[in-house]
Amino acid sequence: MQPGTDPTFTLADFTLVSLFTFLFIMATYRAKCWLGSSSGYQDLEVKANTVNGAKEQFERIYGAEQVINLSEVRDGGSSSGGGSGVSIGGTAGLISLIAAAWVFFTFTPWILMGLGGVVGAWLSEKVLGQTLGDYVNDSSPTKSNHIRAILVLLTTISLGGVGFYQGDQLNKSFNEPSKTEQIKK
Repeated sequence: MQPGTDPTFTLADFTLVSLFTFLFIMATYRAKCWLGSSSGYQDLEVKANTVNGAKEQFERIYGAEQVINLSEVRDGGSSSGGGSGVSIGGTAGLISLIAAAWVFFTFTPWILMGLGGVVGAWLSEKVLGQTLGDYVNDSSPTKSNHIRAILVLLTTISLGGVGFYQGDQLNKSFNEPSKTEQIKK
């Protein structure tokens, strides 16, 4: 970083840090450890990144001579040791969530335009009592039907445009660098 420049932390940076933290967060491991004839077997817990790291901690911290039934403690119970310590289902869910967030933040104007258009069509069809499908399927539409169909289209296009504009403004606010002030003594 150049002197005098402001550090920026963008949404992409936050997403990468969150993913890294989740994938490499320390898990809690539980094991039954033999601590010698004076203490016998004890149920102990440590925090570690891997099963092997947990076993080393049981041996180093507690002086365990034997470590058995080593397992990762989960919210709903425990899982067998010997894996990487990261749940495949949880990891896939997190990656899907991050991908959905990336799609939303990247395509915000288009997503909000579509939502605005859908809301506009639904709202105008409810208020006017005529859907575009009814108008298209009507073999002899009246002048009133033409006007209601035009109003439905105008409302749909207008709210879609408002959604796009608001999404564009929101997208710009996501991507602008953070404003920091430096205080000089």
